[in-house]
Amino acid sequence: VARIQTARAAQAAGDLEAAGDLLDAVCAGTLIPPLAAWAAGARQAIAGRRAREDALLAKAARHVQAGDLAAAFGAYREILRGEHDAVTASSHQVPVFVETVPEGASIRVDGKACGRAPGWVFLPPDPCAVLELSSPGCRTERIEGPLLPLLATGEPALRKGLLPEAAWHVPGCGGRLAAGGGPGATVLAVLGSDGVLRGLDAATGKPLWEAPLEAEAGVAGDPRVVEPVVLLGTSGGCVLAHALSSGKRVWTARASAERGAVVLGPPHAGQALVACAGGALLLSPRTGLAVRRMTLPGWTLPAWGRLEGDAARFGLPGGRVAAADLRAGRWLDADDGAERVEGAGAPRRDAAWALSSAGAVLPGGRTVAGSRAGAVECFDAATGELLWRTALRGAVKRVSGPEDGADLVVVHLERKGETVLTGLAVSTGRALWEVVAGRSDEETSARIERHLVVLSAPSLGVAAFRRADE
Repeated sequence: VARIQTARAAQAAGDLEAAGDLLDAVCAGTLIPPLAAWAAGARQAIAGRRAREDALLAKAARHVQAGDLAAAFGAYREILRGEHDAVTASSHQVPVFVETVPEGASIRVDGKACGRAPGWVFLPPDPCAVLELSSPGCRTERIEGPLLPLLATGEPALRKGLLPEAAWHVPGCGGRLAAGGGPGATVLAVLGSDGVLRGLDAATGKPLWEAPLEAEAGVAGDPRVVEPVVLLGTSGGCVLAHALSSGKRVWTARASAERGAVVLGPPHAGQALVACAGGALLLSPRTGLAVRRMTLPGWTLPAWGRLEGDAARFGLPGGRVAAADLRAGRWLDADDGAERVEGAGAPRRDAAWALSSAGAVLPGGRTVAGSRAGAVECFDAATGELLWRTALRGAVKRVSGPEDGADLVVVHLERKGETVLTGLAVSTGRALWEVVAGRSDEETSARIERHLVVLSAPSLGVAAFRRADE
């Protein structure tokens, strides 16, 4: 009876060799028919299991020789399936396809170099095995027991985005980062999801000041820095100004007599560009007084604004674009954003198209836009020529571009209930890094500084990473 109990324990642990020896001893030594019959049945089950394992091992070997490593993974998974297989298969090496962002990351398994991603490597099912992925400018990713989750899901591919090197992190105050201020700004303003406007030291992340906002203010859209203030637009047609140095409210201005959200555009000649229901205006950042007002009767809230010299272009409902001469204070035209490139038969890849397609308009005459299918494309804004196309996993929510000529854009992706921020090189479209920012229903924000890229979301907080494109 003791031998039978020990044999059962060995079989449950996957030690079929020891279990078989014990059962042989029971069959040879017992005179009790029921025990002998049970031992014979158990021996037969072990023999069948061994035969099945040998057949699967031979099948896996044939797949490996034929180069069909995905099929070999499936055969090994059949061997390893079940709760009693860890010891039996501890010596097996299972093929897994490793894919990283960025491509070309070095792969090491238990300290041994195994090539670069993307590519196939052989991983042991040991829960103590360690997979290391490293790439210049990114933090080394260390994964313990990397094979076990893949066996559970049946997925033969391990995909991992590498984080850029961290500079600083402030948890608990994530929200909308203020645009503007230039790449050399020393104060970073962020409107937290808790309704508090904060100023952080751009170099260290150290909190400098806090300015709680009234709930009835109805702040809408992203803040914008126009020295010496940080501006906030409200849903009631007002603009709020806080001193960038202290966070103190310095003035409030009504942009429109009509209720409706205010869109803050980039500054022009040191003045704040504001668009609202009924038109656009330039405000003095020091006093909040209107320097120039341009009305457009019947104009509803624009979706965005962009400066091109002295001209401001705004997106209108229906894909139309309105342009205003800010120096003269008059509207120029309202053209159709769906205009065709001559002879190309494709939509014009200009500012209107990019910003209506979850995109960004970049310095240097390029537009970058993404789709819900995960495709990101870069075009020459003047000719519509496709410069590059990159396929990403997930649906593109929007693209954040640099305010200077940095070789970097940040793509906001929705992927499996999460928001993933991916850095792309503007020159090539190559993916440089990935950061999981939070849930897919959270607003995310990105700002590209001189030496840093700053990312923000309620779950992430505010995190600054060293730019991998430099």
